[in-house]
Amino acid sequence: MVEYINETLMDAGAMNGIWGVVIHNDAGAMTPKQYISRLRNRDKALGIAHYYINRDQIVRVIDTNKIAYHTANASGNGHYIGYEVCESLKVSDAEFLANEDMTLRQAAEDMHFYGLIPSTATVKLHKQFSTTTCPHRSAVLHRDTQQYFIDRISYFMSLGKTVDEMLANESGAAKAEEKTYIDPIRMPVTYNAKIKSAGYSVDSRPWGEAGFECWGNTDNLVGREFYFYEENASGEYANGMGIGWVDKRALEREKQVVASMLHLPNGKNWTVYPTEGPYTAGDVISLEGANGESAYTVLGERNGGKVLIVDIENFGQVGIYYDGDKGAKIEKIYS
Repeated sequence: MVEYINETLMDAGAMNGIWGVVIHNDAGAMTPKQYISRLRNRDKALGIAHYYINRDQIVRVIDTNKIAYHTANASGNGHYIGYEVCESLKVSDAEFLANEDMTLRQAAEDMHFYGLIPSTATVKLHKQFSTTTCPHRSAVLHRDTQQYFIDRISYFMSLGKTVDEMLANESGAAKAEEKTYIDPIRMPVTYNAKIKSAGYSVDSRPWGEAGFECWGNTDNLVGREFYFYEENASGEYANGMGIGWVDKRALEREKQVVASMLHLPNGKNWTVYPTEGPYTAGDVISLEGANGESAYTVLGERNGGKVLIVDIENFGQVGIYYDGDKGAKIEKIYS
């Protein structure tokens, strides 16, 4: 249950028309309640927004029709309602997204109240008014932060005219959705990949999965690199930080080393050791392979990478010093 707190901390006069909303990230770790005492005796010219919000608390410290000093810009301060998403330096991504959603619900309520329609003119980011990275954490989590906020506020506005109505209708929709499908399987991964192809959708879930929403497409993303952290069970779609779910056919993944091969030229003597050492006394062997060399898959490394573990016929797994001066070579095999 969300807690609502209204405590007026500043009255700098009425705005001369309300044009929209501005979303901020607080660059802090405090809860909305904790901000009240901090802001009460602080010089308001240093910055103060109308709202401070997390997933549990909605704190309003300036009436929404009054001026607030939240954008370092006369137009932003005089015509836009400011919302601080709290705890941006404290909570997990999931918790921060919940804080963000509660903030966008309140923005949706206020836009209903003032008869505003979400658009690039009415939903703004702090950095569009002054030199700042704010909203810094939201920018990391969303590919097109402003459009994401517009779409999210529009969605919340479709659910009701107040935060309570939105939450109630979301809960009902979630329960209905639970009956239609089971939470899909996600496979953790970790790699960077570039967008190589236009014409693929960017979605909230893998394309075609129950509940997925299309957020855009890859047309304007070709050549950009993203970090991908999970795939769906079939491995056809990948979810990237700051982008969303993308068909992997649109990706050009960085090459991954899947194996290393040790090449040893014929006509040389090599000393092999027990795999776990000591690497001071061993057996001297000579190898004669096809094409003038013998090649072995590297199974591991010891002694700071100086000793390579390989499996040699008639000797089993052994350690062998890598000696480039005698013609030894390492070949990397990429996926």
